[in-house]
Amino acid sequence: MWGWRPALTAGFPIGLGTYRFVLAALVLDSHAIGPLMGHTSPLNPGVWAVAGFFVLSGFVMRRHAETLSPGQFYLDRFLRIYPQFLLFFSLSFVAVYGVLRSPVNNLGSTPHWVALIANLLVFPIAFNNSRALGATGAWVSSGALMPQAWSLGVEASYYVLLPLIARLSRLRNALFWISLGIFIMSALNFVPRSAGYVYLPGTLWMFLLGWRLHDLNARTIRWLGLVGLTIVALMLVPSLQQSPTIEVASGALVAAWVIMRLAGAPTNRTDTFLGAMSYSLFLCHTIPLFLWGDWPMRYPVVFAVSLVLAWIGAHMEMRIADFRRLIRARRTLAPSRAAAAPA
Repeated sequence: MWGWRPALTAGFPIGLGTYRFVLAALVLDSHAIGPLMGHTSPLNPGVWAVAGFFVLSGFVMRRHAETLSPGQFYLDRFLRIYPQFLLFFSLSFVAVYGVLRSPVNNLGSTPHWVALIANLLVFPIAFNNSRALGATGAWVSSGALMPQAWSLGVEASYYVLLPLIARLSRLRNALFWISLGIFIMSALNFVPRSAGYVYLPGTLWMFLLGWRLHDLNARTIRWLGLVGLTIVALMLVPSLQQSPTIEVASGALVAAWVIMRLAGAPTNRTDTFLGAMSYSLFLCHTIPLFLWGDWPMRYPVVFAVSLVLAWIGAHMEMRIADFRRLIRARRTLAPSRAAAAPA
């Protein structure tokens, strides 16, 4: 039914590891002003990648939400997200306050401990936006050692909601259309554009689009991809280069088509390991940016150091994946044992 098979990445659909790595590399390119970002401004490939991540998360998480109890689901997500997050948060702290010992971005010259603890909770990072949220956003930013992780805060918020809406199809469908409506209003400038990109109410439709991919037929998937590619072409028209709206729309629809194309493709160790590296690459690339951000040729250095750090994080992920598989196996075995017990 699901077209899945065991992999070192602990349950991700086959063939999507390289795609996840490419998305993480696009985020790095955006922040380090790499070759692609340097030629696509004012449009941002990182926005396109984040939309792809949201759709992919919705696609992957459906199986877990439907087969795991809420408690097991939350534990599985905690083990998937937090160990690497804590590792690279700690390394970022050392880089900023131990090596540089000087303010970086919106961080204070000395540690703002309460804001740092708030960022360690992951969810508040979604509000790391001083322009939209004023003093509240500035306060969160003062402890944002990994500012790119705002999207992780949005995704974690979706995980909290998912066990509820996974079992309530009418609520899930209503939330999809409400969220899509918020995004459309942001595209038409009835609400701030950020509402359709950086907050869960305007981004939930992307996660739920990923959920729906399991139910859509091949023709519908092709149409989604075609519309997404058409929007990509419209990006070339200067008057239509409204960021982040156009990147979000195209990135989500193209991602839907790519995910369904790759979900049934054969995998190999390289694809699996690239998938394992992707999350760490997303988290760690600001560390070399902090350290070498002022260098004229910073992109090759940032990319190389980030790959080394992501390699370490990938090995860490695969060790933890064994325990995550054990959690899911216990859930799978429980119904069969109950059925075998005498009445």
